[in-house]
Amino acid sequence: MKTTLLGVVLLTACALSAASFEWPLEGPLITATFGEHRGDHFHSGVDLGGGEQPVVPIAEGELVYAYEEGSGPGRLPVGLGNFIVLQHQGGIRSLYSHLKGGSLGEPQKQVTGRTRIGLVGESGYSDGKHLHLSIIDTEMGTVINPLLVLPP
Repeated sequence: MKTTLLGVVLLTACALSAASFEWPLEGPLITATFGEHRGDHFHSGVDLGGGEQPVVPIAEGELVYAYEEGSGPGRLPVGLGNFIVLQHQGGIRSLYSHLKGGSLGEPQKQVTGRTRIGLVGESGYSDGKHLHLSIIDTEMGTVINPLLVLPP
């Protein structure tokens, strides 16, 4: 069972690497890695520092959801702060959270790899300005370590 699961994860990572994702920040500094145990949750992405700067998608895609704290009805996962979710080819979604308040602008339905989707911030449960990036394989129903599919 473990061997089969490992094979699926490796095949998924290889297939995603071929999708040529790009870093969402210029000169990102990795401040937290995928899979860290945070006491009350599993860290499902990577945290990227580098100061307040524009955030761009890892690849072209379509906006699935955008949330800005204090707007709209209901309560969403406040830990994420201001966030955007994009859908990419192959059933891949990317989540960008802790964005600066007011930086999301008017959400665009379609985005390219260079579309500015927000600014690095510290909204939600955050200890300093950083971008939390998660990559989700919706077909496999799992989160993927972004470091396996982003360029070295």
